[in-house]
Amino acid sequence: MVGAVEIFPALKSTVLPDLDGSRFELFTSYSKIRVPEGDTYYSTGPYGHFATYSVETRERVRCISAETGVPMSTQWSPIPYYYPIQIAQYGLQHYSRMMVNKSDNEVVVRGLESNEWKGSAAMDESSERIFYHDEEKGDVVNITASGWFFLGCSTGLRLTCNAGCYLFLDPSPRLHVVSFDWLPIENASFTILVKVIQSDLLVLLNYVTTHDPRCVWNDTVSFAGADQVSFSYSLGNLANQWHSVTRDALVDASRALSSMNVSRKKEGNVVLHPGDVKLVSVGFRGMVVVRQRIEQSENAHRKSFLTAA
Repeated sequence: MVGAVEIFPALKSTVLPDLDGSRFELFTSYSKIRVPEGDTYYSTGPYGHFATYSVETRERVRCISAETGVPMSTQWSPIPYYYPIQIAQYGLQHYSRMMVNKSDNEVVVRGLESNEWKGSAAMDESSERIFYHDEEKGDVVNITASGWFFLGCSTGLRLTCNAGCYLFLDPSPRLHVVSFDWLPIENASFTILVKVIQSDLLVLLNYVTTHDPRCVWNDTVSFAGADQVSFSYSLGNLANQWHSVTRDALVDASRALSSMNVSRKKEGNVVLHPGDVKLVSVGFRGMVVVRQRIEQSENAHRKSFLTAA
């Protein structure tokens, strides 16, 4: 990974009088200068003060891409793009947090029992679940859920929404990271349902197997007082093979809600903190195979660092 140092043109210079003008000091950017703590720096330890960074909550970060797992910026363009400095800072942030917070990361597992996997109860919807043991992945569930999901304006498709096959998640607010293995076969998608605790707002985060340059977009026309909003993240055109998914629903919900601020002003940046949301459920649509092990955890620092690196 390259160093995360950003170069700016000099904003002003000050001649040091005791050196007769032979040297000058450059003042760049507007960042506050922090003095490193302690007398010793370890090359394998936290990188500077990056453990205090929060790249995900910056107003110029549109999303953490569901296709690549790294941040996409709108700093210089309304269409999200990859900004190398931002990606480097994101990786160093999570590496530093991983080194600082070495306490055990609590993990709760859902989906081990077949009766945890529910099917849609609607009359015009159907879902089939077949449970079996795979030699490589262990216990898995083969899901066929009729109905498609609305993919957004860019595709021109307005399709039937089916609750599909779903299971309820642990409602503890500290467990906002979801991880699982799945094999998307046809028309595959999954949805994480998030509840904002203070307002009771339900946020549907739909992850669809299509490429969309917006990264995240609003599926519905939202208005003040609405008790539910729906957003989609593009997963890209996935190959029919096993994929490992890790999503921080706290971050995804805040970036989704912020995406409604088309003016890109700082005042419209939504920042959700640990404890602000709880997860309700995760559901699957189309033809998919899912390993019967859905993990919830407090963070994914190691995975985020390795993805950015």
